[in-house]
Amino acid sequence: MSTAWLDNSFLLLLGVAGIWFFMRFVLGPKRGGPTFASFFKREARETVEGLGQKAISTLVADTRALVVGEPGLRGLLLAGPFAARAAKMTSPVTFVVLTDAPEQYRDDEWLLRWAYPARAHPVLARRDTIEPGHVAHHLSLRGAPPVEMHFVTADRAAAPDALRPALRIGWSVLEDPTGQAERLRRRWESLLRQGAETDTKREKTP
Repeated sequence: MSTAWLDNSFLLLLGVAGIWFFMRFVLGPKRGGPTFASFFKREARETVEGLGQKAISTLVADTRALVVGEPGLRGLLLAGPFAARAAKMTSPVTFVVLTDAPEQYRDDEWLLRWAYPARAHPVLARRDTIEPGHVAHHLSLRGAPPVEMHFVTADRAAAPDALRPALRIGWSVLEDPTGQAERLRRRWESLLRQGAETDTKREKTP
């Protein structure tokens, strides 16, 4: 039995494959297509960012509105993972609020003037920390990340110990009508850097 037709079919397939290879990997790359070598390269590692201010935009907007509307408040900063775009929805949102009199915010009256809880985010639990020049409220709200509100004096020399872990992650100025928030940020950042350098030298000392 003759096998010539098989030979012809094989040659035909071989010819079609050759044309496809030429069009795909020789002519294609000249027109912007992938090269043959690209099929053997590893994919570039993706850098996945965490959540930032956009994920908590309503919370940020309501807190800014509180600061703008309160005569005794001088500025607002955001610290921690959300400031550094490295947050999860379970990460705490840390606000630093500048005021001349932090003790005026030790009770819960200011919560009535803060619009965010009224947006179906009532306060479920609250833990307070009160010390000279610093009043902190650790809030658990329904359907929202944990929130820390730190009311501090604008001329405070160093950051409270409870704030330092969040500040080391990152921070940004949200409201600063008089420039006090930026001056505070620079002062605390300088002190934190000096402290980190001192710790490094201490670790290297035998």
